[in-house]
Amino acid sequence: MMTEVDLDDLASSVEYVSNRVAFDAAAFVHRATGEIGWYGEAMDDDVRGEAWPSLEEADDSDDYIAVPEKSDLMLTGKPLALRFAYQHLSDDDVEEVERYFARKGAFRRFRGLLDERDLLTAWNQYEDRILKGALEEWCQEEGLIPVRR
Repeated sequence: MMTEVDLDDLASSVEYVSNRVAFDAAAFVHRATGEIGWYGEAMDDDVRGEAWPSLEEADDSDDYIAVPEKSDLMLTGKPLALRFAYQHLSDDDVEEVERYFARKGAFRRFRGLLDERDLLTAWNQYEDRILKGALEEWCQEEGLIPVRR
């Protein structure tokens, strides 16, 4: 029997583990229940409850699946931003975005341009839609059923 996992909770978990550098973060899905446990400097054991194993135990157990980072799902960087730009910005703006990604601070400038064009909400919705689509595929590969609540 396949286990259901809440897609919104899973997406939040991906965001959390994708900030690994800042939080030394990890998260795991329990195969039997679909519950998600978070680990890291920002979390304490009380958040997961007594039933959750230590990080090392979860990592070594077949009962738990590590939640992927955005980079594992290929949802970071220039390609994602450019796909959005090609769909939502003028040719001149797309050229500007391409130049952004030749230097450091590209996402800050990219988000600034989107803010100027009143497209930040559209960008956030796009990122969410793409992430959830990738997570639905990941769930199928892992034998989980993604549920939108």
